[in-house]
Amino acid sequence: MAKYKIYGTNQPYGGKVVNINGDMFTTIGGTLEGDSKHVVVDGPAIVGTVANNNGGMNMTAPAANSNPVTATFKRGDRSPNDRTYYLPQNYKGNAGTAGRAVKQGTELHRHQNGTIMLGHDPNNMGAVVTKSAPRKARSNTPQTPPRRTMGNRNNGGSGY
Repeated sequence: MAKYKIYGTNQPYGGKVVNINGDMFTTIGGTLEGDSKHVVVDGPAIVGTVANNNGGMNMTAPAANSNPVTATFKRGDRSPNDRTYYLPQNYKGNAGTAGRAVKQGTELHRHQNGTIMLGHDPNNMGAVVTKSAPRKARSNTPQTPPRRTMGNRNNGGSGY
C-alpha cells in the first residue's frame, strides 16, 4: 500500500516526498519541482482518542484542513493573486502547454501556505503551478568542445 495519496484524489503515491512548510510534495530530486504534486498521508486522519464509559477508546474527529484554500481567482483577473504562473513539464490539460505559462482565464486557487494550484473544485485539485518556468531536463550526453585547427598555412599567410 502506498504511503501517500495525491491531495484531492485517491491516487496512491509511494515515491519520494519533500516537506515544504509542513506540506508534503512529490519530488524526484529532493526539491519542489515544477511538476510536484501535493500529497497527504494515506489513511484515516486521527487526531487522538478519548476514553468512553465502557473503558474502551473512541476516535476523535479528523483534523481540519491544515492548509485551507484562502483565495480563488482566474488568470488575468487583476486580483492580488494574479500573475504569470507556469505549468509543470508533464502537464496535460486545458490550462496551457506543459512547461509554459498558464492561459488567461484559467481558474486557480491559493492555499494558506502560498501554494497555487489549478482549479476551483475542492474534490478535484489540479496541478501545482509555479512562479518561475520549470527548468528543462539536462542531457547526460557529454558535450565535445569544438575542435581547434591551425588553418591552411599554404594560403598566402606567413604561418608564423
